[in-house]
Amino acid sequence: MQNIDRILVGLDGDTCADAAAIAALHFSRATNTRLEFVHGVPDLEEHTWFLGREKLAALRAEAEALARKRCVSRLRRLLTPFATTDAEIDEALHVEIGRPSTLLSKRARDAAGSIVVLGSHRSRGVFDFGGTAREMLSAPPGPLWFQGSQPWHEVKRILVPVDRSPSSRDVLGLAHGIAEPLGASVTLMHCIEPLRIDDVEDAALGELNAEMRERAEAEFPREFAAGDEQLDITFTSGEPSDAVHAMSDDFDLVIMGTHGHSAFSRAILGSVAYRVLQKCAKPVVIVPQPAVQAIGTI
Repeated sequence: MQNIDRILVGLDGDTCADAAAIAALHFSRATNTRLEFVHGVPDLEEHTWFLGREKLAALRAEAEALARKRCVSRLRRLLTPFATTDAEIDEALHVEIGRPSTLLSKRARDAAGSIVVLGSHRSRGVFDFGGTAREMLSAPPGPLWFQGSQPWHEVKRILVPVDRSPSSRDVLGLAHGIAEPLGASVTLMHCIEPLRIDDVEDAALGELNAEMRERAEAEFPREFAAGDEQLDITFTSGEPSDAVHAMSDDFDLVIMGTHGHSAFSRAILGSVAYRVLQKCAKPVVIVPQPAVQAIGTI
């Protein structure tokens, strides 16, 4: 089981991260976990280098102070109804010069056990390719919780789609680490993508697909539920992202892995995790995994 020791929330300059901030506060209180809000202030040097170091430093300090004032005001409006004090907000807020993704990644890597919570990005949803979400997904510093614009909903049922790669156990471990303090149940899901081979007759192909499912149903309990007889495991067939999307309606949170690389096109585009993020209305936690060859799909 993987414990969460710190929750980092990325704050933008408008209201897109409001739902993420509220969800993170509820999760922090339920798990007694340290909560931090991080806001990045664009650097002025590119446009004001000609002013000299002293003037540039003064402008940076002024920009940071103004940004902090606005963030405090916004967090008071959002969190005061949940009995959050000004002192708690002030202690949890970090405003610095720099790109939000860079600041969040650094803080997440500085302390093991951090999870980053992100909201939507502008009016185009979470996945504006120029935004913080895209940058965080291209090189995840650790687990990423995408709340999107969904309001907080108490987490009681967690869906965990997995393949049969060894690192899938890390995903399950994080799910247990989130579920236990929340009193939530965990359902492990494996989707068997049917074989489609043009040169094989339908009858033979049907037998192969049936054999794949039978083997998975026999082997999965031994692989993932050893010593955990209460773990619920469900199997389905079809296109994996569609299967996760359909099943997610009955759950409050989806936790799944993605095999990350530095190149965005390989890490995200076309991946099951990315398609789930595009389709799923429920919050999704993405757990970065090593680039290993998985057996099966999810």
